[in-house]
Amino acid sequence: MKGAETFRGNATGLCYAGYFAWLVAAVFGFHAFGIVREEYIAQHRWPVASGEVTAAEEKSRRYPGTSSSSTVYFTRFTVEFDPPLEECGPGMLLTMVGGPTRCTGTLDTLEGSSDSAYQFLRRHPVGSHISVHYQPRGTGLRFAGEFTGDIYPWKKILVTVVIFFAGWGLLRLARWRDENETERAPATRQNTEDARGSDERIDSTLR
Repeated sequence: MKGAETFRGNATGLCYAGYFAWLVAAVFGFHAFGIVREEYIAQHRWPVASGEVTAAEEKSRRYPGTSSSSTVYFTRFTVEFDPPLEECGPGMLLTMVGGPTRCTGTLDTLEGSSDSAYQFLRRHPVGSHISVHYQPRGTGLRFAGEFTGDIYPWKKILVTVVIFFAGWGLLRLARWRDENETERAPATRQNTEDARGSDERIDSTLR
């Protein structure tokens, strides 16, 4: 009977592990979905204006953890661009003495590896002419015409899918173990009763 209890306990533990994996996948997925939604709106609904990169700097951010993978990198660009001036966001209007009045703002690339941040620097060096999606009367900015693989969080999406299916596999294994134990239980009880009856018959014969 202890074996059956251990078997059932293992199945319960697998269930908890599977649900926990789904919870982690939901957290990752929710964050990834938020980024995808925001980027999609920027790329497909915000208007485009021409501009120029005036400054660029690679930055890093470290999340709680001990491994080097907890550090992510991104590039912060400062750009000047030329939308209709009434569509400039709060505090973004730049008036230069003896020059045109333009909008200015900053945009951060997607967090990732140091190499991905460097690739943005290579594509958009200081002084280069660019096209940007801008949020009318807001502060949002995105590069226009970027490759899809560089603007959406594919790594987070992949991690979410892997964790989800890991949880699904754990729950399937727990269900299989539980069903197997349910099928074995009647046979085990029958064998126990047969052995008990045999012992009683032997005792009766000896008497």
